[in-house]
Order: sequence, then structure tokens, then C-alpha cells
Amino acid sequence: MALITCKNCGAEISDQALNCPKCGVMIRKKIALPNVSKKILIVLGCIIGVLMAGFIGMRTIRARNEAKLDSTEEYVLRCVQTLMREEGNISLENDILYSAKDNGRTFVLVEFRSGSGRDMAYFENQEYIGTGTDYALIDNYDSDDVDAGRITKSEYQEILEKRASFAAADVEVAGWNLMAGMGVAGSENMRLVSAEKIGKKLGISYPKR
Repeated sequence: MALITCKNCGAEISDQALNCPKCGVMIRKKIALPNVSKKILIVLGCIIGVLMAGFIGMRTIRARNEAKLDSTEEYVLRCVQTLMREEGNISLENDILYSAKDNGRTFVLVEFRSGSGRDMAYFENQEYIGTGTDYALIDNYDSDDVDAGRITKSEYQEILEKRASFAAADVEVAGWNLMAGMGVAGSENMRLVSAEKIGKKLGISYPKR
């Protein structure tokens, strides 16, 4: 910063001064800078707004795609809805096993918890067979119970059919466990359906990963 002499009063003043601090006379005019800052802010604001809108839009689309169920998940969802009607308030304890066989039989196994504790629900072709507890109960019956009059022949026939369905479903569980143990991934015909996805759709509790 250099000193100059005021032409009006002779005082020494800074060459950066606009007016003489002693007599007040104007030394130099203020150079007006172009008012571009406001325009720049508006442009930047528009750019940021577009980027934010795009980001939010992509997040929304992604969330919708993730929430959308495929045909297998829709199948499993209907089974869990049936389970809720049969067992009341439930929570899912694990991912849900789905297995479709070449012979047209489809099994769904749901590990769940209700007021009576933890159990496994068995479905064949979307028909609710029962729970693991039911399986244990019917396994105690044999033809002697028919002879003794404790159950009828038709009841015993139903028990045999259910027992066969339970046993077939157990084979699927064993097969899945074997595949998992060998590190073999599932397929469209045999897979685990996300308990989180089904739980969110139905508004029930599911295991947090």
C-alpha cells in the first residue's frame, strides 16, 4: 500500500482510499463489478436440484424393484398368509424353503414362532399340511388304533396321507441342507425365499440380518 497526496487538502492518504479521510473529497470512483454471483448461485442451485431429483428418483425405482415379488415369492406369500390365518400372530424365524418337483408337487416350509413357541409349517401345493408338532402327533398312530376304535379308518387314511406329505417335505429339507453344505446355490425349482421380503409385505416380524 502506497501513500499519495490529496489534491484538495494536501494530506497524505492511502492510494486505496476512495475518499480523503481529512476533507472527504472523492479520490477515485468505486469500480462496479458485474453482478454475476446471483446468477451463478441460481445455476448451481438448478444443477443441484436436478441431481437430487435424479438421485431420489433412482432410489425410489430401486426400492420398488426390490419390493416387487417374483412368481415364486408370490406363491410363498400366499402360503404364509394361510399360516397367519391358521396360527394367528406369527413371526418368521428364517428364510423360507421353496421346492418344486418335476412330478408337479411343490413344497413350502416356513420356520415360524407363535404364542405356542417355535415350529415348522409344511405346505404341499399351497395346501397347509400342518406343523412339525402335528407331524409328531400323527406319527404315533397306527392300524392298532383303528382296531381299538380310537380312530376311524377314514381318519387313519387321512393320517397316512398327511404323514406321507410330511415325510416328502422332510426329504426336501434334507436335500436343501445337503446342497447348502456342499456350497451349491439354489435354483428356480429349489430356493430360499427372503423372510425379510415376505415379512415386510405382510407386516410381520422377520429375522434381521
